[in-house]
Amino acid sequence: MLKSARNGDDGTAMPPERWRNLNPAQIVVIFLVAHVMLELGTHVPSYSPLGITPWNPGAGLGFALVLLLGLAYVPLLVVAPLLADLIVRHTSLPVWVEVVEVLLTSSSYIAALWLLRLPNVGFDPGLRAIRDLLVLVAVAIVATAVVAVTYVAVLRMANLLPASEMVLATMRYWAGEMIGILVVAPAVLILAARVRLPRLGLEGMLQGLSIVLAVGVVVGVGPGYQQQLFYLLFLPMVWIAVRGGLEGISAGLLSLQVGLMAALHLGLGGNVDVDAFQAVMLVLTFSGLAIGILISERERAVRQLRAHEAEMARVGRITGLGSLTSSIAHEINQPLTAIGNYVRVVQRALEASPPAMEAARGAAAKAVAQVDRAAGVVRGLRELLHSGRAEVEPQPVAPIMAEALELLAPEISAAHARLDSNVERGLGLVLADRLQVEQVIVNLVRNGLEAMRELPVAERQVTVSAVSVAGGGAEIRVTDRGPGFPQEIDPVRPQPGRSEKPDGLGLGLALCRSILEAHGSRLAHRREAGVTLLSFRLAAAHGGDTTRGGEASRGGEDDAKAG
Repeated sequence: MLKSARNGDDGTAMPPERWRNLNPAQIVVIFLVAHVMLELGTHVPSYSPLGITPWNPGAGLGFALVLLLGLAYVPLLVVAPLLADLIVRHTSLPVWVEVVEVLLTSSSYIAALWLLRLPNVGFDPGLRAIRDLLVLVAVAIVATAVVAVTYVAVLRMANLLPASEMVLATMRYWAGEMIGILVVAPAVLILAARVRLPRLGLEGMLQGLSIVLAVGVVVGVGPGYQQQLFYLLFLPMVWIAVRGGLEGISAGLLSLQVGLMAALHLGLGGNVDVDAFQAVMLVLTFSGLAIGILISERERAVRQLRAHEAEMARVGRITGLGSLTSSIAHEINQPLTAIGNYVRVVQRALEASPPAMEAARGAAAKAVAQVDRAAGVVRGLRELLHSGRAEVEPQPVAPIMAEALELLAPEISAAHARLDSNVERGLGLVLADRLQVEQVIVNLVRNGLEAMRELPVAERQVTVSAVSVAGGGAEIRVTDRGPGFPQEIDPVRPQPGRSEKPDGLGLGLALCRSILEAHGSRLAHRREAGVTLLSFRLAAAHGGDTTRGGEASRGGEDDAKAG
């Protein structure tokens, strides 16, 4: 029914203090009125004269109230059922039975809610994790079972229910309470956790229409065919759960329950099999909530992964730039300090009377030497970007590629690009630092995605493959359909700090070059037939000589130039 907040734009968790600061008197009045109205909508006199309803949404409303606002509102769990029985059923049961029933059932629910609110349980009323929903379902199953057994036992003690009907009455009552809690409580809790009301778009309206049509068909065919068509109710629920997650299915189940209550209350469909409706609604509730929470968990995990990757990229940039500037500051501080000291010596020597020219010349010469040393430090740090060390060991190529491409999956999806990957069968082990080689693949694929930003979606394709090369080892190739590199950028010999990306630092290709040189390899580049190819080679593990990767790569680079 309602689209989930996939990007967090439609609402975030509501601080509990906001609800606790509401006017308590208004909350009491609203809750009592809502409870009575729900009782009016669910009361089916022909179903049972003993207060056993097909579903009891009032119990779910009570659960949500206490979970949101605290145990101070538990007296309403006693007052509301008594008031509803007085207004709706006109206390059809003896007064002492009515009072005992309400006290016993409300005590069970109060105990369940007290358990859910224990700090050690760690239950989140916002139902943001699978665990929270499972805890709510488990507690509801136990609490409603106790309530059903207690309720029926009191009826039997009062000689209001034959012993032969106790099992059926218990099952009916338990199902009605379970449906009411698991349909209403999650919907209210999720809605209360939002800052703003959700938007109902075209898809939501179509989903609502599908619920109306499904209920109309199932109820309208009459009692003879209802059981055969009950499963039509699953179609809109599955659609809503898959598209809207837990938030959507909660609203969908609530809408479906309201529709069925209205149909039964208006007497549509003749003599409806309420027991069968209960069974279908119970199965729908369990399965819908399960699908919904799994979809929501998946979407939450994807969002967290993307946020983590973005944060890691930002931290990597800051760390890399910070390390570089810190190294420059640390290494250049000493010669700058020496230069300052020698200049001051020159100044004092020239201010002497007579001027100490020999001392001034000596200090000036030493200052010049320190200037040369500072320049050498800068050149050394610049070269550090182009070199490095790698802890190489025998590695299979396929897992390296698979892990790198798994990291890139969200970015590929966001770029609306297609990724093809292929690893040649029988490819042997290579000498590689696994994490560093993965980083090279990630950087090359990212470059390809950036290059294809202006292309039509149908043309955005990146291909990553690994093939064997003569003499052993493997060549990893990354191709894209982008326009290639600008003339001022040499991908084989990149210069740090130069980037065609508006927010780039120009360190990606430089990092690739450093990693590959540490592996005895180089990056090869070729552009032909509208396709950009970047490749590098890794030495075979059996030789143990990483220079083979460099020789193979140089051969690949020569091939690229020849192409």
